[in-house]
Amino acid sequence: MLKFHEGMDFRDAFLTYVMFGGIPHYHIITSDCRNVEELLWKAFLLPTAILRDEVHFMLRDEFRDPSTYYGILQAIANGADTPTRIADATGMFRQHVSKYLAVMEEVGFIEREVPLLSKKGSYVIKDNLMMTWFTVIEPILTNNPYPDRSTSTPLAISKLNTQASRTYERLAKEFAVRWGLKHGIRFETVGKYVHKGVEVDVVAVSKQQRETHVFEVKWSDLTPKEIRRETKSLLRKATQLPVKLITDAEIVPHIIVRSVKGTTQETPNVLVHDLTEVIKNV
Repeated sequence: MLKFHEGMDFRDAFLTYVMFGGIPHYHIITSDCRNVEELLWKAFLLPTAILRDEVHFMLRDEFRDPSTYYGILQAIANGADTPTRIADATGMFRQHVSKYLAVMEEVGFIEREVPLLSKKGSYVIKDNLMMTWFTVIEPILTNNPYPDRSTSTPLAISKLNTQASRTYERLAKEFAVRWGLKHGIRFETVGKYVHKGVEVDVVAVSKQQRETHVFEVKWSDLTPKEIRRETKSLLRKATQLPVKLITDAEIVPHIIVRSVKGTTQETPNVLVHDLTEVIKNV
């Protein structure tokens, strides 16, 4: 990812991953762009942009009725995350929706995320380019197919940072596993916990070490004071985890941020990780 965008700063280069994932082709054809603003304009927003029709091409290549799949993806991007909600949003029969979801899950366009100790899952768009199209680009082009660069690119960057927050959270799970292995810890259980208003971005349990590591993920630049506040909140939530995840375990808090505005010496009771460390370990 970073090697294709050596002229960009580190954060902008990460945002190209948010847009394209690890597919080299997209990074190569946009490697001449100096920053994310220029990339968004040349790749998506310009009327002659090289990737403006890419999602339509992808769906036509895979399916005979691409418009139906497009509508379902659009519904998921707008927050309809279960077959019933998708059916309500699209006007389709629920049983038909389930069949379409199974097909898209098989080709890797979407996935069903299931929190720890839960049977209820939610559908999300897995493909980075598709997520970028439906959450960042399409809403802008729907309002104006021929947008002005000075107004459209700042809006696109704002939307992309919202997407980056979700991507960063998804990467945190992989980071937790690799961080554990690097420090001689094998986690048997790793995932997000959501139940009755309690949400922990990543819970990683090592029965062998008798440790439960909890991670709060923030796509933000935090001061040591803000990190200490987030740590207190995280530890409060950790006390509400079910016994199955914390029996006889030491709770180890981690805060993953974009960057620290200060020094981590001022946050002695928590492990702090920034974007640079995450990228090096995923």
